[in-house]
Amino acid sequence: APIGRDCVNFWLGGHLALQDRLDLLIDPQGYNALIAQMFGHNPLDEFVFSYPPHALMFLLPFGAMPFGAAVLLWTALNLYCVFRAVELMRGRLELAALACLGPAVLMMVVYGHFDGFLALLATFVLIEGHRRPRLAGLCLALMTVKPQLALMFGVYLLLIGHWRVVAVSVPATLALVAISMITFGLRPWEDFITWTVPYHAELISGFVLSQLKSTISLYAGVRMLGLIGPLDARLDDRACW
Repeated sequence: APIGRDCVNFWLGGHLALQDRLDLLIDPQGYNALIAQMFGHNPLDEFVFSYPPHALMFLLPFGAMPFGAAVLLWTALNLYCVFRAVELMRGRLELAALACLGPAVLMMVVYGHFDGFLALLATFVLIEGHRRPRLAGLCLALMTVKPQLALMFGVYLLLIGHWRVVAVSVPATLALVAISMITFGLRPWEDFITWTVPYHAELISGFVLSQLKSTISLYAGVRMLGLIGPLDARLDDRACW
């Protein structure tokens, strides 16, 4: 598809939740076979649903729509969030509109991720955290759909003295988790902790390039060029010497 590639993950997560088939989220073979069946062709890359179960609550409305309509609405909402984030930072409508044409936003649209949503939450937390800690705390709690990002922001907020935002975010996050448990049961959380997290940790620590092709960093680039290898391999080489 020209836009919304990874939106397949978000749409199908909500779709499976509505059908009470969340067991497929930890079955890559069955999950990708379903994608091939529903879309009429095999995906070029293996899809894996990597998000915590409380993210499913926000995906349910999209999963209830036809995929094409869901992609268009998903893309429009994220573009609007980018617009609002820049407007919040600079207060200039023309600059906010121009930002929606930037290369990073174009990549967001093509890949179908929710960077606009995260950008608006993060911008509000950083700009309004000192004045509106309760609302900023709720925004930080919503960012836990990307746990590593929310954790990074939480540590940063503590370091700059905005502890009230973090204090509000903790019970808010626990409330989101509790609601997801009531909605979907305990099993999705058990699967996320025992399968999803270890699976992705192994991909990252082992640098499985087939699953990390869109990783953009200096370290990833050097690894892709074969100039350095895993730390354990280099330690083994030194031991041999």
